[in-house]
Amino acid sequence: MDLIRYDPIDILDRSSELFDALWDIDRWFEFPEIRFLDNLGLYEGEWSPALDMFESDDAYFVKVDVPGIEAKNIEINATPDVLTIKGVRREGEEEDKSKKKGRKYEREERFYGEFHRTVPLPVPIDPDHVDAKLKDGVLYITLPKKEELKPKKINVNVS
Repeated sequence: MDLIRYDPIDILDRSSELFDALWDIDRWFEFPEIRFLDNLGLYEGEWSPALDMFESDDAYFVKVDVPGIEAKNIEINATPDVLTIKGVRREGEEEDKSKKKGRKYEREERFYGEFHRTVPLPVPIDPDHVDAKLKDGVLYITLPKKEELKPKKINVNVS
């Protein structure tokens, strides 16, 4: 009888192989409704832009990479507890359609089509004062927190 040494890391290696196989199957069939490995309920659509979110005492700040997307193709909706960003990047609007006919790609890495990001907010915001700016392909969104939730400084009186 052979002895097999216990290796606690082995389970991670085997689960990694399983996730790799599931990822391959997901890509082979390209079922958008089954994209559980890259979706996780936070976004929907054909692709998803990168998003950073951070906070201060007064507001949340969101930065979204949307290069090549015009402001008219972006829609932002805010409720007190959810931020939704929708948009579309169209392929080659600037190019003449006749130039694209018969084109064979050697490599195609850019994503086109619609995206939809839904970001749950841990603290309620004031949706009436949300501000959004688009600069150099980055969307900057400021989500002010509700007044009653902001920290208040209390002065101590000496009697």
